[in-house]
Amino acid sequence: MLPLRTYEERAKVSGIERPTVVDAVCAFFAERGIQRVVVPGGFPIEHGDALRARGIEVQVRREPFLEERLVKTPAEVEYIAKAMRGTEAALDAAIGAIREADVVDGELRWQGRS
Repeated sequence: MLPLRTYEERAKVSGIERPTVVDAVCAFFAERGIQRVVVPGGFPIEHGDALRARGIEVQVRREPFLEERLVKTPAEVEYIAKAMRGTEAALDAAIGAIREADVVDGELRWQGRS
């Protein structure tokens, strides 16, 4: 993982006062000599257009973008199931808190706290 802020700062040094994500990505690409990228079908068109406008060739790959991620190992399936159980428990707790809460002066308060 590379910090976005690093490349935002590099974009600022190049004269861009308020760098966007695309500015930072272009700084990253320039540093590495990247001139062509392949993106998934759900990639934001705004970003794709901005990259193309800066001379980056953008190719779209139909889903599934990473076919190897379609098949899960038994361990991965268990991790996913565990995460889903945790998410369901958190959602149940949130719903319970909302049910128990009161509206006081336009604010939702649960156990006296807003």
